[in-house]
Amino acid sequence: MPSNVIALDCIIVGAGLAGLAAAQALKLAGHRVKIFEKSLQKGEVGAGINVTANATKILRFDFSRARALPCRGYQLFSANTLQLLEIASVEHNYEADFHFLYRPDYHKELKRLATTPTDIGNAATLYTDMKVVDVAPVEGYVVLADGSKHHADLIIGADGIHSITRQHISKDVIPVRTGWNAFRFTIPTEKLMRIQGVIDMYSRKSGWWSVLASDHQGLIWGELQNFVAYYESDEDVGSKGLGQNELLSELLAEFSKFNPIIVSILRIAEDIKPWVLQYQSPLESWSRGQLLLVGDAAHPSVADTIAT
Repeated sequence: MPSNVIALDCIIVGAGLAGLAAAQALKLAGHRVKIFEKSLQKGEVGAGINVTANATKILRFDFSRARALPCRGYQLFSANTLQLLEIASVEHNYEADFHFLYRPDYHKELKRLATTPTDIGNAATLYTDMKVVDVAPVEGYVVLADGSKHHADLIIGADGIHSITRQHISKDVIPVRTGWNAFRFTIPTEKLMRIQGVIDMYSRKSGWWSVLASDHQGLIWGELQNFVAYYESDEDVGSKGLGQNELLSELLAEFSKFNPIIVSILRIAEDIKPWVLQYQSPLESWSRGQLLLVGDAAHPSVADTIAT
């Protein structure tokens, strides 16, 4: 760290992707970092994530360690006939690569980077089962569930779409449903390839993003058997507390009119997670006093749907 830079004491609320990325950046700048995570063992859901070129340009990250797969392009199929409607390459279009990652792998590598000491900076300290229940942005401290106060020069609110820290910047912002939901799930490649007709849809090399679309639904998967099934609905299936068998029934009912080959794929879906797509109006500010918001706490991301 340059001698004219003062090391700050930093607290990060939340150990998700945004929180860990912030921890790594602050660590590399020579600051002292503590991360408070409310869950006992913070991890990411078993689903895929796309890291596009604008992110990879600034992310100093070993994608091979996180088992990333470079995206080469996408294919658009008819959901009913499986006719190939469009194909486009993304290679050589940008100054950086587009990657597919498994979210748990991405999270694991960011955590390793943030919590590993280097010649540039000390390791960030991660505290799990430590829930932040209040923040004093101007005074510069957070309050944990046990009543203890922890002071910092900088507080990063990285606690997601249902953020506690955001309430100290804007109390009136409530996430709004977009009218789109999704089921996210994975299927082992070996099982997938046993379904008659599937192999023909994998005629291209790895790294292609496939989209099957109808008027009000869409199913997206990558070569690494990550699936996202979008559909229009105002109902929050996740709030029903359904088990895997019931979620599978909901998934099959929603996509029953897709091509029989696709329905056969859906029947073997594993680890199904319902997902309500939400957005919020832009905040007037992402900071107040010593508090700064990042990630979904500041600007929840809505995944691209087939309607956009």
